[in-house]
This record gives sequence, C-alpha cells and structure tokens, in this order.
Amino acid sequence: MKLRKIFLAAPLALCACATVAHVIEWVPAGPSFAPKKTEEVAVFRSKAEVKHPFGVIALLHGWRVPAGDTKSLEKQIARAREIAAQNGADAIVADEINQALEPSPFTPMPGKTPETHIYGIAIKYTDSLTGPERKIIENWQP
Repeated sequence: MKLRKIFLAAPLALCACATVAHVIEWVPAGPSFAPKKTEEVAVFRSKAEVKHPFGVIALLHGWRVPAGDTKSLEKQIARAREIAAQNGADAIVADEINQALEPSPFTPMPGKTPETHIYGIAIKYTDSLTGPERKIIENWQP
C-alpha cells in the first residue's frame, strides 16, 4: 500500500515541478475591465516602448527560474499576457530581473546557480477609454 502511494504521488510531484516555471502572480493595483483576446494585449520590455499614456492595473511577478532559461521566461510572458487579457489590460511591460545568488555568512548557498524571473506591470491606456471603462475607474475602490 505504501509503495502504491509513492507511485501515485511521484507523477503529481513531477507535474507540479514542470509547471512552476510558468506561474505568474497577479497583484491588483487597479480595477479589472472586460476580458479581451490575448492577441490584443501588447507586450513591451520597457516603459519607454509604450507610446500611450497609461495607468497600472496590476503588478506581475513570475516565479524564479535558472538564469538563461529563455524558454521558461517566454512562457512566463505568455502566461502574463493571458492573465492580462482576462482582466482587460491593453498591454504588459515585462522586465527580466536577474538575481545573482552569492553565498554569504548569513545565507550560504554552495553550488546555487543564479536565477531570474519576470517582473512587470499590466497597463490600461488612458487615451482610449470608453464610457463604461471610465465608469469602472470612477467606481473602483482598493
């Protein structure tokens, strides 16, 4: 019986590890709007690329992955874009944060590799708001 539990738990553990790299935390900083198609959400890598005035509707934070794992970072961006679309964002600004993990007397980490993650914002353009969207903003309370 004990061996059977291990065999049942092992695939679940592997599945959990395989999907962790795609986890995006959505931290609301403003109201949500009507959902839109994922393809309608623009992706920027810096605020300087955005050519519209905007308001931030959420902070985006991806889970850490090994530095240089571009496949996982791209999956984080794709997932952030999906979540932003579900909340009516016009775009996301996704910046890659590198964390060089160096051992110290307080946090020894021998053999630990540097990690990175996506940190960004979901935005709503303020120069093209519809009447109902303006009403959502007026009625929003944190």
